[in-house]
Amino acid sequence: MSRFLAFLLSFVTLFVPRSTYERKVENTPAMDEKFAEWDAREWEYKKISRPDNKFTHRYFECPSAADTAPVFLFFHGLVLDGRTFVNLGPLAEHWRLISYNLPESTSRYSGSMKDFMDITYEFIELMDITSCCVCGVSFGGGIALRLASDGIIDVRHLILISTGIVGSTERERKQQHTMAEWARSIPDYKLYWFMERVYNATRREYRDDTTGLQEFLRVKHVDFFRQVATAMDRYDVSVHAQKVSCP
Repeated sequence: MSRFLAFLLSFVTLFVPRSTYERKVENTPAMDEKFAEWDAREWEYKKISRPDNKFTHRYFECPSAADTAPVFLFFHGLVLDGRTFVNLGPLAEHWRLISYNLPESTSRYSGSMKDFMDITYEFIELMDITSCCVCGVSFGGGIALRLASDGIIDVRHLILISTGIVGSTERERKQQHTMAEWARSIPDYKLYWFMERVYNATRREYRDDTTGLQEFLRVKHVDFFRQVATAMDRYDVSVHAQKVSCP
């Protein structure tokens, strides 16, 4: 199955119009550009950087009226961003809501899940978060699960949405490896074309959705998709899921 998948992926991308998709890669809007004119409602779009490495973390925050409100930390999925959770604003009555935007392109991406976790923990340290409830959607669920299993901060509750415990079988790990090898080997314009197909399929799935989620679906910088694919290479989430002890 893995060999057939690799062949199929390579075959279908033979006919991608190169110049068209190279322009799309070049013109991929950055986060700041995408969020500039978006109505964040009661949420605020913010940035924070660590002085020594100048790395910028981007996030949305919906502050609570209560100064001592606990933190509710959110992580988005593959073709989503931090705006995914905008409709949860009413929870700010009891929580300080923070929705993190995973970096789309950075030299810190080396193809390892550890890259995501190092960046996440750096943000958590900068925000002085020592205890929180955490929620993740799809790929973001894997990050939320790691936070709950690592024991570095006190995760009081874990909420997983549309998230699977992937990599728990040899078949899944082989498929993950095939996707990672393919993502590493193809040029940016072909990867963009493929993710555009994923994006369009997801939009069709939510065409009758009344929550406004379609607004937040988008094709991101190809560096992000390549990082996700390679980070998941033979990655067994069940190893970490077994360590989760919070509700």
